[in-house]
Amino acid sequence: MGLDLHGIQHEEVQALLDSYIFNNDPPFEIITGNSLEMKKIVLEILKEYKLNYFQINEGSLVVLR
Repeated sequence: MGLDLHGIQHEEVQALLDSYIFNNDPPFEIITGNSLEMKKIVLEILKEYKLNYFQINEGSLVVLR
């Protein structure tokens, strides 16, 4: 199960990811695409939740507990 952020506006990511984290238990994949700003936003949110992750490739990461 995963979350694909392609086509999502940067200002929508916080609410979308908050909801996704609340409703899904890790591990799960987040596809950020190649946008550096999108990656930055996602990583800040994961840090707020104290979630660990590893990067699969430049545009995707797996979130762990």
